[in-house]
Amino acid sequence: MHLAWSILYRDSATGKGKFRTVYLDTNSLSPVDKASVEYIMEISDVVISRKLVKYRHLFKEEQGSLPNSGLPSDGFRTFELNDYIEDENGNELPPPIDAYSEDGFLDHNKLREHIALEFNEHIHLSEEDYEAMCVFATDFNKLTQEALFREGPGELTLLGRYSQYRSAVTHEEIRSFVMIFRKLYMEKEPGQFVKVARSFLSNASNHPLRTLVSEHLQQYEELLRSEKPYLFYPFACTPKHLIDVVINTQYAHQPQGKRLKQLNTLLEQCEDSEATITWCFLQTIRTLSTCIFNAGRSIVNWFDQYCQYHSLPGVIGTSLYDSNLKIGKLETREARRNRSFREKAEKLAYEIWKSKGQPAGGFAQFIDEAQSQLRSSLGES
Repeated sequence: MHLAWSILYRDSATGKGKFRTVYLDTNSLSPVDKASVEYIMEISDVVISRKLVKYRHLFKEEQGSLPNSGLPSDGFRTFELNDYIEDENGNELPPPIDAYSEDGFLDHNKLREHIALEFNEHIHLSEEDYEAMCVFATDFNKLTQEALFREGPGELTLLGRYSQYRSAVTHEEIRSFVMIFRKLYMEKEPGQFVKVARSFLSNASNHPLRTLVSEHLQQYEELLRSEKPYLFYPFACTPKHLIDVVINTQYAHQPQGKRLKQLNTLLEQCEDSEATITWCFLQTIRTLSTCIFNAGRSIVNWFDQYCQYHSLPGVIGTSLYDSNLKIGKLETREARRNRSFREKAEKLAYEIWKSKGQPAGGFAQFIDEAQSQLRSSLGES
């Protein structure tokens, strides 16, 4: 498993936040660390478990075995650990406010206890900004409920010269996620993320997490423009170009001829691999959705309190969205946790069996020892 972790850190020279990406090939780790890290990644959905912080020292800023073009054969995952901040030397810094739950989410009840937001006559959104935030809040809540947002876009593997894309989500779930992301991404949409985030920064001058929202917005815009995105595209284009091409050819009623030519150009650059284009596109919008998620929590919470102060509704219209969820189609967290732990313990037991000279009886006799080592590594013993 190849991992790329985008980390927010404080530059001591400027006092400002910056982002860097650190990398890890789990195949380079000891059997116990490999099993532990892969287990943490496999059981994580929207928020990566903070247990991964224990293994921060294993990630390096050098790309290592990851190619500048093309993709590793055993899968590649990019992520950001919510609310993890470090200094320029890689040491974790305390969050700006002690209001986080154990799984990394902001606890808005605790947040209200720590923040005295003073809504008065000087804080008044224009009608346009208010309606934009209403639309954004509605679409933001939908985005976080989507299967692809929770489960991720899947994996891309290489089989000889050919690539194969596999996912836990269906075509229908992918389309649903893309259409919601499109509303948060497109400039002409009323609830576009960039427009709403700038409105928040302009109006919420006393919000303690304002700087973090600004930094996540900056990261979002930099990722879109990046000439060398850390997703290692096997073709030459920016993430924005890729998104525009795919959305306007695969999710538009009447694809433009210019966009179809651009899609063919991308396909030619990656040997006509639709799987590669699909994975890069979905991984890109999933990564950008993480930026929206990290900034959007503070925006939606602030807007909710603004609406309460002014006795205003926070959602425009009525949606039947919740009644159309794919209930029962996804593996539960507990089932995924148990399955992943069992699989990693079995692989670790096999490594222990080999290290002991492959004694008669097979690796099954070392399952208990492997489980014990894995629990100890994860701090669960």
